[in-house]
Amino acid sequence: MKTKTNILILIFLLNGFLVKAQTLDIQGLWKVVDNVFDGTTNRLDNLNIIINNDTIEFYSFDSITANGLLSNDTIYLLNGFEYYDIDCIFIVNSDSLLSSTPNLESSNNLSFTRIDLTGDWEQLNYHWNGGISRDTCEIIQERDSVYFYKATDCFATAYLKKDSIIVTSGFDELGIDYFSMYSNDSFDKVIPLVEAIDRVLFLRLRQTVGIESKQDNSSIQVFPNPTSECVRIVSGDKLIQRIILYSMSGEELKTQYIDNQFTDLNISDLIYGIYILEIVFDDNRLTNMKIMKY
Repeated sequence: MKTKTNILILIFLLNGFLVKAQTLDIQGLWKVVDNVFDGTTNRLDNLNIIINNDTIEFYSFDSITANGLLSNDTIYLLNGFEYYDIDCIFIVNSDSLLSSTPNLESSNNLSFTRIDLTGDWEQLNYHWNGGISRDTCEIIQERDSVYFYKATDCFATAYLKKDSIIVTSGFDELGIDYFSMYSNDSFDKVIPLVEAIDRVLFLRLRQTVGIESKQDNSSIQVFPNPTSECVRIVSGDKLIQRIILYSMSGEELKTQYIDNQFTDLNISDLIYGIYILEIVFDDNRLTNMKIMKY
């Protein structure tokens, strides 16, 4: 079934060209999506990738589902993905993989996106009366397993199943049995089994990258914050020249030119998370602040 691939692998082996992908570590858990020809998608199971020298193995939990050989930035498949009959998977970057075109009319390709929840997180409990209580924790992800820590105390455990975090212990006081995961930066549970709380939201805490903070003493108001749609930015004594919204990794997402003392910024199209708002005044001084989309 994979005659073409096997010939390519044989050529690589005979000529001694089989090498590892340069600098990219693709080991870990990956979200797999079938991109259908009509523009829709089918969510497939998560797969763990394990590398042993030049051999790549794909696991669903503890069961191996596919394997192949790694050459430069391409995985040449030996077994697995028989339904799609794909020959290889291309390494786009350390967080993204893309398959060759399947021998299947209904599918354009398979895309792989890394799942990594390890890091520091903020927990927000939204109370029925409008209040928000906050806490922080550390999450450690090992393959499909997820561990929640406060200092050295592991207070909850879970495992990843497609786009859900299935709780196996902990969160008893909130009656939470699973979370819905939206990205590597946010997950939540709506209407947990506690009458006083409407929603529990986790947002990743990150250090800003590539954004220099030069705080101006001007009176700035940004509200409501957090928000699900728009924030209003009001300057008390200076004209705002422009505003720039960054992701927590430093990527520029939105820019608006203002020349006024107030403006509105619509963030309804963004995913849940924390963002950096940079406000530049007419004297070229600036200030940065965090806003949260929920």
